[in-house]
Order: sequence, then C-alpha cells, then structure tokens
Amino acid sequence: MNTLSAKHEAAHRLIQNREGGSVIVFVGDLDPWGEMRYRNVREDVLQLAKDIYGADVPGTFLTAALTREQVVEHAIPTEPLKATSRGGKEMKPPGEWEIGDPTAQAEALRPDVLVDAIRRSVMEHVDEEVLAQTIEDERIHRDELLEDVS
Repeated sequence: MNTLSAKHEAAHRLIQNREGGSVIVFVGDLDPWGEMRYRNVREDVLQLAKDIYGADVPGTFLTAALTREQVVEHAIPTEPLKATSRGGKEMKPPGEWEIGDPTAQAEALRPDVLVDAIRRSVMEHVDEEVLAQTIEDERIHRDELLEDVS
C-alpha cells in the first residue's frame, strides 16, 4: 500500500466504516524499513481520513506478517542487518534496530501460512455472532431471489 491511491482507498474505507471500525492488515518485511513502512502507511491513512472527513476516524492497524514469532515458527531464513543501505551509504538503522539484528523477507513465508495469518488477524476483530447472522441473512435473501427468478 505504498501508492497514494491505495492509501486514499483505505482512508475512504475507514470513513465508511467509522461506526463499526475497520481493521487494516499490514504485511511487510521484518526489518527497520518494514516497520517504517507500517508506521508511514498508518499515519498517512489516518491523516487522509481526517482530511477528507474533517475529524479523527477510528481504525485498527496491525501486522499479520512478518513477525519475529513467524520467522522462528516457520524457520524463515534471516540475514543480519547491515550497516550500509542498498545505495552503499553508511547508515544507522531506525528505531530500536541494531547492526547485526536478524532480518527476513515477507515473501519467504509460504502463501498458505500468509493467508492463515491474515485470516486469524482479521477474525480477532470480528464478532462471530454478527458474522453468523450475516451469513444466514445472505442465505435467506439468496433463496428469496432465486425463488423470484424461477
């Protein structure tokens, strides 16, 4: 979600769901820049929503992957954090990261594991009774529509 249009779409979803709240799930690399992207996306989306709506809009932001726990659990390969950037410049890592800390790439997580992590992250914020009622309501409406067209 690094594009401005994707951030605008997320901001509009926050506004549309401001009564019930929205959950925005982030998937990123386990490194300082993955953490910075998460913070930047969160800040940008919340600010855009505020600018559009004219007031603070609630939203829950969480990281579904890649976490330190997932790296250990799924034996994801790691590389030590280097003192230089891709451009070869010497740099100090942001936040609480230190040179040599293990980093890992989100794409190393198997797709089925990633899907499960996202699903679990979202379901932690879903009222299961409301979900069950919604599914039942949809079934009833679908049956009524099929009856009307037959």
